[in-house]
Amino acid sequence: MTQCEKTRALIDTAADNELPNADAALVADHINDCSTCRAQWDAILHLRSGISKIKSDNQPDQDFEKRIIAGLDKAIANDSSSAVSYDKPRNGVVRWIVMGTAAAIALTVAAASTFNLRPSFNERTMVGAERLIEATAHHSMAPSDPGIDVQYLGREPNLYKIAARTGFTTRLSKLGSFAIHGADVIDMGGDKTLLRLCYTPPGDDKICIDCYQAPKGMIAFKNADLKLIEGKPVQVATVAGQSAIMLSNNGVDLLYVSPLPQEKLLALVAPNV
Repeated sequence: MTQCEKTRALIDTAADNELPNADAALVADHINDCSTCRAQWDAILHLRSGISKIKSDNQPDQDFEKRIIAGLDKAIANDSSSAVSYDKPRNGVVRWIVMGTAAAIALTVAAASTFNLRPSFNERTMVGAERLIEATAHHSMAPSDPGIDVQYLGREPNLYKIAARTGFTTRLSKLGSFAIHGADVIDMGGDKTLLRLCYTPPGDDKICIDCYQAPKGMIAFKNADLKLIEGKPVQVATVAGQSAIMLSNNGVDLLYVSPLPQEKLLALVAPNV
């Protein structure tokens, strides 16, 4: 089975938020590189966007059920040739049919209009993005979480030495005028070793973008939304007042965190997607 076939077999399940984290990461990574599969992804987005609009434009009013039942009652009463007997219990049956159908439609539309990528999270093998951000965001050197150890590497990090420490290749990011201010290795126990690169604008180290990096599939949000940057999916969230954007690129998870507004951070991160 080719990678395209694997992705197409998983893409609907990914849309329903039912994929394990590793499979969700594979789907997102393949969509980044394959225009054909991305077209299918875009088609799903377009369809769900249309369903969401239909839902918002055609909300039934509070008397919807009463009007349906009243209409059926009137039709039966006016049909003198009907051989079907009519009594009060039937009204209850109709009500259950209407309510059941309405509930099924509501559940289907709600599932289709919600397009969050929330893969399952395994705490034993993965790093929780929320926990990481809450403990270490804004280039903190004193994590509030005793299970996290931050080791400062310096202002001008040697990327080859970093790779030797972390076990994966470091990715440099293009973030407008922001430049690397420093680097840290973050140890979360076991094999969960991450890198954090802190980017700051010229002459101002109070505003920063922290870029956390780890092997693909290691970092996972428990709750994030999906957005597209030029047709490519990224996960976005707000955690502890910080904007957060995560994507996978060339086998590496990249988690960007900053106090900047989310739309501004998205614009800066866009060239790296």
